[in-house]
Amino acid sequence: MIKPYYILLFFILITIVAVTLLLITNNTSENLDQNNSLTVVTTIFPLTDITRQVAGPDVKIVQLIPSDSSPHSFSLTPQQISSLSQADILFSIGHGLDDSATNSALKVKNIPTTLVSEDIQLNKFNHPDTEDHNTHSHNTHTLTIDPHYWLSVPNAQIIANTIATSLSEIDPNNRDAYNSNNKNYQNQLEQLEKELQQTAKGAKQKSFIAMHDAWSYFSEQYGFKLVAAYEPIEGKQPSIKDIQKLGQIIKANQITTFFTEPQKQSNASARLMREEFNLNIRSLDPIGGKLGSESYIKLMQQIMQTITESSPHN
Repeated sequence: MIKPYYILLFFILITIVAVTLLLITNNTSENLDQNNSLTVVTTIFPLTDITRQVAGPDVKIVQLIPSDSSPHSFSLTPQQISSLSQADILFSIGHGLDDSATNSALKVKNIPTTLVSEDIQLNKFNHPDTEDHNTHSHNTHTLTIDPHYWLSVPNAQIIANTIATSLSEIDPNNRDAYNSNNKNYQNQLEQLEKELQQTAKGAKQKSFIAMHDAWSYFSEQYGFKLVAAYEPIEGKQPSIKDIQKLGQIIKANQITTFFTEPQKQSNASARLMREEFNLNIRSLDPIGGKLGSESYIKLMQQIMQTITESSPHN
């Protein structure tokens, strides 16, 4: 006859085994959920933040190009290459801006890639102060399209819609969440657009000169005009003739400020513009991701503030 305490011990052991199996199952399920969460790769900060707003906090986002680096020539680090093994989709700007990083990423893993310029009316380069009116060269690239299209809030809204659609296609179970996040973000961008338009009206100086031509979309949308760029062609130093043209444009337009870029640090250009033409030097950042521009919305606010505060009669 089996003694009662043996029966009790048997049931205790069964209970322990059952609880242990339940815990293992739960942990495995949690790990699977974590492993099944999306990993999205983006190239530059504005794209990273727009993706973050649409995707929500449960999606891991890997930004390839640091905010203080030039997107045109950045090379991936070994750590970034390693992180690509878990990537589910890649969002890129394209049109010569981030092609180097994007192509390097695709060599590591054939990731589904979305070019976020879909449905955006793209501008062509056309500088009146350059001998080559329609092309910008950078290393082996010849750029005919201005790729800085995120510098217009309506374009950012289109980008957000494209991202929401792409995420919904690869992760249909969370389509409602992506669409809801996108709807909320669209409302924020609409408010931003109203704010920027109102601020732009207060700028007395609408013409400006910058380090390179990154501002056609911003200028068209908010009533400004980039009358010249220090680099007449992307990545090319100006000739003596180019400098002479700059001087004529500065005088004709009563320019008082020269805008440099954090991604294109050039003490020589700033010194020349300050000493030769007596211009104030300010930094105008088209990419952001740093203090004061920790989101796409703050980036656009900072750009508008920088330009309008530099107006000579404000």
